[in-house]
Amino acid sequence: MDTARDFWNGSSIEDITPERDAEEIMNVRSSDNFDSPLPLSNPYIAAYLIVIVATAVVSNSLVLLVMSLRKKKLRTFQLCLISMCISDLLFSLCLHPMSIATALGYDAKSIFNQSGCLYFGIMALFFGTYDMVAHSLIAVLRYVNLCHPSGECVSRRSLLSLLVVCVLYSMVWSIGPAFDLGRYQTFEVGCTIAFSDRTLSGRTFVNCAFVFVFFIPLAVTVYSYVAIVLEAGKQRSVLEKLGHVTSFGSSRLAVELKLIRVSPLLLLV
Repeated sequence: MDTARDFWNGSSIEDITPERDAEEIMNVRSSDNFDSPLPLSNPYIAAYLIVIVATAVVSNSLVLLVMSLRKKKLRTFQLCLISMCISDLLFSLCLHPMSIATALGYDAKSIFNQSGCLYFGIMALFFGTYDMVAHSLIAVLRYVNLCHPSGECVSRRSLLSLLVVCVLYSMVWSIGPAFDLGRYQTFEVGCTIAFSDRTLSGRTFVNCAFVFVFFIPLAVTVYSYVAIVLEAGKQRSVLEKLGHVTSFGSSRLAVELKLIRVSPLLLLV
């Protein structure tokens, strides 16, 4: 139909080629990235992002330094914390410079073209998914160690294998748009999932991201921490009956309860 319309509009047969059609299709696809607001050019946003990057680099580097100094005394789940620090560092160093450059006035259409938006979206969703899954893994490890202490503790080799699974899991749910399964689109400071995409692949990608990237890791984390709280309540009631309430404050479960209060803040961050 396009060929016939070009012919009736006066185009010659020589002008109607497969190469021209392919080029027009690529132009249409590249314009899809800009059917939403482009990343903003604003010095205040640039300053804010620079502070975020500096804070992330310094804080995560300090955590890695402390962990390296006491590597012989590291507990199993602390390896997950190390991997999350590395993930946050890579996110800040690999993605935020693109947003900072745009905020400083560089051409947003050149930085966040089809390839740039795809790169930003894949990396952002990958690191975000990995952090969610790593939080879930930490919660499960705490649950197993505290609520089922008689079971075998996870070895470091097994944990490294689980972390590799987390990486592959994150990759699977972020790389879909590279194969036309869903789409990323620009927003004020980068690229994100195209929630406004009404195509079948777009709706499928959004729903899968909600279920497998957000809901399932969150449900596993909440279940594990709720189970720890319930187990702590059982142990406290037993100690109260025996008249040893003060000993609960120094128990492992009491310490974990204090850490659990901070966990929701980590998930929000």
